[in-house]
Amino acid sequence: MSRILWSRALVPGHDTVAQPFTNEYYGNLLTIPRTKALAIEERKAPLPDRKVYRSMSRAGVLLSVACLEGRDVMQPFLDNSPFGIGIYCAIENGPVDLDSTSAMLDASREDFAEQYRKFRNPKMFLKQVTNLAPAQMGIFLGIMGPLNVYNNSMYGSLHALEQAEIDLEEGKVKAALVCSAFSFEDPLVLERIHRNELNERILCEGAGACLLIPDGTYSDWDDLDYVGTESYYGISHQIVCNINQGGEMISEKELFEKVEEAVRTVLNTDEGEIKKDSMFKADLDAESIDYLDISYEIEQRTGMELDFTEALQYITDRKGADITDVSVQDVLDYMMHVSRKKRKSNNA
Repeated sequence: MSRILWSRALVPGHDTVAQPFTNEYYGNLLTIPRTKALAIEERKAPLPDRKVYRSMSRAGVLLSVACLEGRDVMQPFLDNSPFGIGIYCAIENGPVDLDSTSAMLDASREDFAEQYRKFRNPKMFLKQVTNLAPAQMGIFLGIMGPLNVYNNSMYGSLHALEQAEIDLEEGKVKAALVCSAFSFEDPLVLERIHRNELNERILCEGAGACLLIPDGTYSDWDDLDYVGTESYYGISHQIVCNINQGGEMISEKELFEKVEEAVRTVLNTDEGEIKKDSMFKADLDAESIDYLDISYEIEQRTGMELDFTEALQYITDRKGADITDVSVQDVLDYMMHVSRKKRKSNNA
């Protein structure tokens, strides 16, 4: 029982040329014909604390970069209670330390301990701990709610989405940050994907994050076509697909800004006067003739048609009573509903 309030996907652009992947330690024994990496350097990523780079995997950095873009949307929930947002993260175990392993291959029994201390990076253990990446991201954002981590390579993202759905329905959290990140750090994980799930698709690095809030409509996260895609994003695949298939869905924050601008243009209201709980008739003095102009202005800004008659019927069905006035939030809910239906239709 949820809807997406905000979402962000980090994926390679269409202009990124697919390249074969090889690993220096495995050579031709491990080759993936077509891959796309994100053009993000870990140490140049915009993270709040630069000291954490040494103990974060690449996937952890990508995860934080994606989630931090939703800080403004999450802040009202955190201001109410830092325990109100839960984190539901799908991420693989951290990378294997192939550098030190290769360096110690010829070490004798007598020299092994000394060689281990010499070549083994003590920070590597932190990179390998599965729940460290989402925990660090939660610290960046100030989230103190429950932390759930899923590392099933094929279904981790679905597990995260479905558990978030359950917890929102049961009122355990006020909002759910569902997120995932996938990188090319572990060549054995890539080979497993190549053999079992990739088929003819392009293997891509990627990260996705979406903030879910309760809604009266059940979300069937298994309803999209995850198999017939051009690209595959590893453990992040289902989350990225829900954000990107059919086009990235506009966030409610972005939609409100566009609706507010459209309504101000028609009704000549002052900036800041229009709130989400503003009623069109009672608070904004809108008349029936204004709705056609408002619909036109909204369509010009969003590309979405707004039929006030259909919107009124949708709002009436949701509230279970006849209504004579609607709020700006009612219109936003209807338009987000239309946007979700369009995405599903595009992916049918």
